[in-house]
Amino acid sequence: MPDAIPVHGDPRWGLSVVLRVDDAVAERVAAELPGLADAGEAAHLVYRPEDLHCTIRSLEGFQDEVPQTQVDRYVDQLTRVAAGLGPVRVTYRGLGGAPGGVFVRGFPDAALWTLRERLHADQLPHGPFGVPSVDTGRIQATAHVSVVVFRPPAVDETKLAEYVGARTEQPFGTAEATSLSLVRYTPTASAVAMEELARVPL
Repeated sequence: MPDAIPVHGDPRWGLSVVLRVDDAVAERVAAELPGLADAGEAAHLVYRPEDLHCTIRSLEGFQDEVPQTQVDRYVDQLTRVAAGLGPVRVTYRGLGGAPGGVFVRGFPDAALWTLRERLHADQLPHGPFGVPSVDTGRIQATAHVSVVVFRPPAVDETKLAEYVGARTEQPFGTAEATSLSLVRYTPTASAVAMEELARVPL
């Protein structure tokens, strides 16, 4: 089902650690955004090119304000768990669809799984520092780039499904990330913007 605009306490759209998509891959993905927007029957949210990313872990649910002390604690944690890991590479190929939206499929190297396992293990003793997220008790299994988020009400999206179905194997390239971004989202009725709060080198 499409997601409503988040309010404080929602388990999604909060504080996350993400990989930015590099320029070459982002440019290829961005070229699909107008076509996806045109194919949609409803006024769905389409990501801005500058906000394209792959989520490693949702650290917190949505909060009206993120205290600096919380940001500092996560920067310390990310610095610790990323030590010695090196760059993370993800190959992106094909569009896909889910009940919540449209995404670019990602195929990561082992470094992403190692990073997720380290983060999960490091958080188990204390849990989230603020609002629990959808990832509090799990490790994400996918490595995708969201490009469209569906907004209610749900409608028949035959044209959009055909657009995505024709691009399930389209190559977008391989991105190599040398840093992690700690971000918060600000979804509205018409956009999904992303604010970077800190960056941690890999």
